[in-house]
Amino acid sequence: MHELFDELKRRNVVRVGAAYAVVAWLLLQVVDTVAPLMAMPEWVPGFVLILLGVGFPVALVFAWAYEITPDGLKKTHEVDATVSVTADTGRKIDRMIIAGLALVVVFLVDRVVGLTPGAGASTAAADADAASIAVLPFVNLSSDPEQEYFSDGISEELLNVLAQVPDLRVAARTSSFQFKGDNRDITQIASELNVRHVLEGSVRKDGSMVRITAQLIDANDGFHLWSETYDRGLESVFAVQDEISSAIVAALREELGLVASTAAPRDVSTTNTEAYEAYLRGRHLVVQRTRPAIEGAIAEFERALDLDPDFALAHAELSLAWHLMTRSQYGDLTEAEALERAEPHASRAVALSEGLAEAQAARGFVEWQRSEFERALAAFAAALEINPNYSSVLLWTGNVYGDDLGEYAEALAAHRAAARLDPLSIPALANTGRALFARGRDEEAEAVLEKLSTLSPAFVVHIRGEATSERGRLADGARLQLESLLLDPTSARTARFLTFDFMRLGIPEEGEALEIGLEPLLLAALDDPEREVAWIEERVAAAPAGAARPRNELGLALAGVGDFQRALPVLEETWEQSGQTITISGLFDPRLAAALATARRATGNDDISDLVRAGEDHARRIQEAGLVTGRFLYAQGLAAYIAGERERGLSLISDGVDGGAWIELNRDYLNDLYADPAFAPIRA
Repeated sequence: MHELFDELKRRNVVRVGAAYAVVAWLLLQVVDTVAPLMAMPEWVPGFVLILLGVGFPVALVFAWAYEITPDGLKKTHEVDATVSVTADTGRKIDRMIIAGLALVVVFLVDRVVGLTPGAGASTAAADADAASIAVLPFVNLSSDPEQEYFSDGISEELLNVLAQVPDLRVAARTSSFQFKGDNRDITQIASELNVRHVLEGSVRKDGSMVRITAQLIDANDGFHLWSETYDRGLESVFAVQDEISSAIVAALREELGLVASTAAPRDVSTTNTEAYEAYLRGRHLVVQRTRPAIEGAIAEFERALDLDPDFALAHAELSLAWHLMTRSQYGDLTEAEALERAEPHASRAVALSEGLAEAQAARGFVEWQRSEFERALAAFAAALEINPNYSSVLLWTGNVYGDDLGEYAEALAAHRAAARLDPLSIPALANTGRALFARGRDEEAEAVLEKLSTLSPAFVVHIRGEATSERGRLADGARLQLESLLLDPTSARTARFLTFDFMRLGIPEEGEALEIGLEPLLLAALDDPEREVAWIEERVAAAPAGAARPRNELGLALAGVGDFQRALPVLEETWEQSGQTITISGLFDPRLAAALATARRATGNDDISDLVRAGEDHARRIQEAGLVTGRFLYAQGLAAYIAGERERGLSLISDGVDGGAWIELNRDYLNDLYADPAFAPIRA
């Protein structure tokens, strides 16, 4: 036996066995780490273990039977013992074993340190996304498929409770509900939603009884961290939601040491189960984003309020639903009509439950539509303080910053934050993609559109069309908008952008033929000032008192036709309402600044210092945000020209036009620019 062992050592069989074991162990750790990241099937690590096990005796037999010599591989019995190099080979294998063991030690130390109590802060910093979760739509196990709204509602309410837990990132409903009825592996779903944990379950409703089963899964390894089944009466469903949420937070706290607080009970503001079911039906419908579904949602929210007039959540959701019924969304209401219906419910929701995130969001949306932008941001901030994972509010915040306040850097940050919480949200991805194109960061923009392509192919083509036109390739932009309309003929937004492309191409009649409504810009391009002013005056008369947007359109139209006496007070009023801030597409844009400067001078007031300061501030914000497309260059050029920097202004205006900016050529407030000899080649 002793002689056999000596021969095994001489032939390096023992060393090969040791080296094989070390390398195999390291290989298994690599596979265990990489498999979830690459969405490999769960059987892969086990299969690799079997292969390595089968390979072990093969390696030992090979080491016994063969020797590596300077002349190549030979059978051991054919090699003269006096010239054998097995000793040298053995030393090389020893060095390999030592290196492998060093790697093992490093790996084990990392694992031990990572699990040591008290190392939570460093662990959290290294793996912040560990404190993240997606709530998948619970499966409806009721005998009635019409109860789908109830199982969806339970899932969404659980999501809303968890979303209010500090330090816990919760994937938004828009994204997590994309996987409804999807049988993909949990690891793959978690990867697409960029979360570590997944909550899934089922709901069975039978009369007044409900059974809710929930299970929390670690997507890294597929292990169940917690599961429970609850049998309750329907009147106890709110308490069950709180129980489940508290249990999830406790499980995450135990595993991660990252979530410091408990889940606060969800304020549903009603004890009437029929009202609550009507609310759930409304939520089930409103997220479908079609006109019939939104109309049905409004009816359900109103039914909930008939059953319980003090149901704050239903008031908030009804307020938000009314905004979806405008002509620019899914209905035929004017913004003024939608605001008139929405405002009372938003006010009532806040009065009933100021600590409800949806109530603050509804209040913020109303303030936004009333052009009270700072108040809107304050309400949105209050909603986010209650629910840091409220992705829609982040999206709206970005829109206010970008469109209405001209804080373009803050807008991009908000839209990116919304896309991180809601990685499959069409508006969040679209806004982020647009902002990146406007900065000339095309590769990043295309990466965002790649995610969007499976969700809305038509929208992707539409955004590319916008970006193409913004670069001055108007015919190509129009072609892309036509392609987008073929994919989605119902898109009013795409039709409006196609109309704008037709105007810039000098064929506004084609835009009028699309029949999307006679917008002031289209009427101006058609050079029909009487109809333009009459259309806007009718809109102003129908608007609620203090509405700023119809008034600014009227001031611009009056200045455009040279009626500076009537235009001046309207423009001054809008200027004050804007907080003396110029933005690219908000309440007071560069065209209005030019119109007000011209109206003042035409009526004997040459003081435009406030407009000059605002134009310089706007140019600074554009440059700091890295915006480079034509309309931003034109905005800076027009501001410089108004301020008296003629040559610089004309240079920027020329660059802007080359980059796709459009200058109306029949506006009286731009007569000084038209008359400048250096403008002739730009005009041509």
